[in-house]
Amino acid sequence: MTADVRRPTRRRGTLFTYAELAESLAAGEYDWHLAVRLLRELVLRTQRLTDVVDIDEVHRSPPPTGTRGWDAILGGVAHITGRDRVSDPEILAWCFEPDRFCTDAMFDPFGVPPKYFWTDYLRTPVELQTRNVVLPVGNLEGV
Repeated sequence: MTADVRRPTRRRGTLFTYAELAESLAAGEYDWHLAVRLLRELVLRTQRLTDVVDIDEVHRSPPPTGTRGWDAILGGVAHITGRDRVSDPEILAWCFEPDRFCTDAMFDPFGVPPKYFWTDYLRTPVELQTRNVVLPVGNLEGV
């Protein structure tokens, strides 16, 4: 296998993967508002990909971030962007590991004021709601 096939991120310089975002979060490189903006950029770029090798690379299992809520967000969003697009459903198996779900408390990276909580919750994709995360879809679509 050539380096070009193994590392499409380095080959083209345009890919940004869930693993790279997780590594940066674990290193404390971003505040959570910037991290959500980067996640949105990752979603938008992933939607434009057509090469299955690149789609698979973007969706490879990321390391833990050190924050259960972010692990849940990455698992849910990767499931959204990879469903029916990766070459093998096993690539997304990491999205359903128990550590990719919040079990104790609802995770809200923005700390939504109580009067807006239910509005934001209802606008959160079901793939994140089932993980006990509040992150309205507009944050992922760039609207």
